[in-house]
Amino acid sequence: TDIPIPQLLYYDDTIRDFPIIGQSLMPGIPLSENAFNKFSPEEKSVFFKSIGTFVFQVHGITDMSQNIYTQTPLGNTNAMENYLGAVNNILSPQDKEFFSAVVSRYKKSVDSKGLSLVFSHGDLQFQNILYNPQNNKITSVIDFGSACYADELYDLRYFWNNLNKDLINPLKKTLTNEDRMRILYYHLCTVSRNIHINYEPSKRSYDNSTEIKMLLSAANQR
Repeated sequence: TDIPIPQLLYYDDTIRDFPIIGQSLMPGIPLSENAFNKFSPEEKSVFFKSIGTFVFQVHGITDMSQNIYTQTPLGNTNAMENYLGAVNNILSPQDKEFFSAVVSRYKKSVDSKGLSLVFSHGDLQFQNILYNPQNNKITSVIDFGSACYADELYDLRYFWNNLNKDLINPLKKTLTNEDRMRILYYHLCTVSRNIHINYEPSKRSYDNSTEIKMLLSAANQR
């Protein structure tokens, strides 16, 4: 890829349940959404062009192990419905109707057109993108621990809010309404899952208010 990624230096799956992995140290510091929001329009444009190229190049990787996880569409659909069930008491009737419509549209899209499964980073969020704060340029993408075969739009789910509001975003110009719906669907899957994981039924409380704000923000942007 044009953006540097860590080299695998060490791998051992014989000691514990999860393998021990050693990788080369990469330059830069983790990006945050707050830091990204301070980028100039030109810097944001360069960022998304770089990320778009990176995603395209990663999707072109074909010589991979058959043991890599596949992100199945129907599994995602069922999971999202279950996750949203755990947060029913924070959703308005309009929110519930909106999320149900997204799931329904996604199912119809998959049924009619299917999915093109490609090798994906799997966790392409800001914190896994290193950058140089002196010039706001990407220096590396790290953490391929969630790499999987998935829909070609799956890796863009963490950028839903930015895709929706950054009019200068060059990626947005290439996306159809159906593409944006699929990205929104994957975004909702991830956010609702994270809320579900942090939900304590006995206390009927949520430990991750940031995720809840993201969920309701997505609904407000419909």
